[in-house]
Amino acid sequence: MIGKRLVAVCDILGFRNMIRNNPLGFFTDNIISYFLKALYYSVHKKEPPPILPSLSMLRHESDVGLAWFSDTVLMYAKDDTDESCRKLIETIAWLLFVTNLTHPIKIRSGISYGEVYLDEENEIFVGAPIVDAYEFQGQQEWSGGALDKSAYARIPSHVIQTNPFDWYLIPYNPPVRPPVNDLFLAIDWTRGLHPFNPFDWSEKSKVPTEEEVQTFPDVVEKWKNTKAFHEFACRHCGRGKKPRERSCAKPSAL
Repeated sequence: MIGKRLVAVCDILGFRNMIRNNPLGFFTDNIISYFLKALYYSVHKKEPPPILPSLSMLRHESDVGLAWFSDTVLMYAKDDTDESCRKLIETIAWLLFVTNLTHPIKIRSGISYGEVYLDEENEIFVGAPIVDAYEFQGQQEWSGGALDKSAYARIPSHVIQTNPFDWYLIPYNPPVRPPVNDLFLAIDWTRGLHPFNPFDWSEKSKVPTEEEVQTFPDVVEKWKNTKAFHEFACRHCGRGKKPRERSCAKPSAL
């Protein structure tokens, strides 16, 4: 039960406001059911079945460990092998992809590494890396994910030097508070096929109004930072592509 693991803490952004501003029945029928489907999609890389998958089912079928409480989802590598670490990062990349591009729900993820106590049967998860991952995701000003220094050090050097693409990673300095001028590895969630330039502010407007900027400054800042990362990382929509090379298939709706 005790061992070194790569762990990720994912926070559902705006969860508290969604709880306060919606009837609980609406919330469970829409937000929770969608997020379970998103988790299934991220684990299996395919559409979920008609019957809503349970978290226990996903745990049994998944190559990564899963736990969920309120607005926080814990994911962890099931062992300390390179392949288990890679699968964890890949799963988070798919979860970020589907939530960023197909639903109002957005998440951010901090990833750390170290010794943890993992008791799946009793759902007890304890360790400094869990705390570090939680604090690191809270520093990030976007809907995205990144590795802290301990997680960065766990990634094999040959992966960083030759082909982080295979691990769904990209060197990037994520928007964090307070600002840090340090090299990070971000989760490259832009890999799935999607519509060209998908980051309009809303269905009605490409950018927020001045009133929205004043009313929701934190939300607007996260949107800008997420949009900037997409423009930097995406091989489908990147600035260096010619327009005819940019068109992409739309992701299926969950």
